[in-house]
Amino acid sequence: MYFFATGLIQRNVSRQSAAADLQVIANQLVPLFPKDYPEHFRMTARPLNEVIVDDFKQTLFLLIAAVILLLLISSSNVASLILTHHTARAREIALRAALGASRCRLVRQLTPY
Repeated sequence: MYFFATGLIQRNVSRQSAAADLQVIANQLVPLFPKDYPEHFRMTARPLNEVIVDDFKQTLFLLIAAVILLLLISSSNVASLILTHHTARAREIALRAALGASRCRLVRQLTPY
């Protein structure tokens, strides 16, 4: 049988000293309530994120990997669209330059503002 309790410790208290304090409390409770506590009862201190994430660590890593892969695919798609757009305009830019447009005018033609 397992019981879980949540508590906060101060910043300057280490996990080992908190666990030692919990064990002192457990040793005081066992004689008071012998029916409620097993023979070798003990309390431990663990960080909350370790308790929550411990069972799902591999699943979370797979989920993060899938999100990163999706981000890479979408960014490569956007880069491909931009490259295709500018490649299609390369002929237009070459024609404008051949007709005598200055570099400044070509740059202004390409900027969205």
